[in-house]
Amino acid sequence: MDETADRPQMPVLYTKPIAIDRQAHAGKHFVPPKDLRFARGATHVPLGMAELAFAARHYPIVFPTAAPAGPLAILGLEPGKNLFVDAAGRWAEDHYIPAYIRRFPFVFTTATDGQFILCVEETAAALADSGDAPLFQPDGTPGKIVEEALRFSGDFHAQVTLGQAFGDALNAQNLLFENRAQAKLPGGRDFTLQGFRTLDAAKFDQLADDVYLDWRKKGFVAAVHCHLLSLGNWQVLANRAARASKAA
Repeated sequence: MDETADRPQMPVLYTKPIAIDRQAHAGKHFVPPKDLRFARGATHVPLGMAELAFAARHYPIVFPTAAPAGPLAILGLEPGKNLFVDAAGRWAEDHYIPAYIRRFPFVFTTATDGQFILCVEETAAALADSGDAPLFQPDGTPGKIVEEALRFSGDFHAQVTLGQAFGDALNAQNLLFENRAQAKLPGGRDFTLQGFRTLDAAKFDQLADDVYLDWRKKGFVAAVHCHLLSLGNWQVLANRAARASKAA
């Protein structure tokens, strides 16, 4: 989960996000991906607050050791191996697909003046020279797909911001501690995943009444329970890793 320190950090899945521009992208179309093979290397993705109840059913939800402190869904135990996308690009049946994955290849970046800019991953196969969903109309106005991407990205950003406020609140009460997950992988290998934090349930039970009531109004108490319930999914990941190895 550690980022490479000697290069600019890029969001997971993205290598060359560029601002959508009516001149640079004139004639470009969005072609919905036929599969999700682009996500096969994503072992963790950020979650928005509204997703926690859905993600908690399938993935461990943890918090990073560095800011921003928002919740993350763990999708794999080994670098570059998403356990929920098969070789054909199919997501695990009946499993929630995080909004971060569904948003690709679009993403928000922040300009120097603090304004958000809608970008698209330049290398994505979904960006094509022909199709039925032009990024811009012949008169230069944004196409429907750009409007939808702005709405989806805006909603997701708002939910991630709430998630970061949730993580910051946990930090402020010293409820997070650095943890590690250990699993027995195929071939008898022992694997340890570290560099993340989880909540100290005993400390949470001692939370001051006024803080607890404030958190309940904000939805943070429900989010805490989603996080704690999700931690039972570590064994799910180990089991999926074992099945994937046998299938290979």
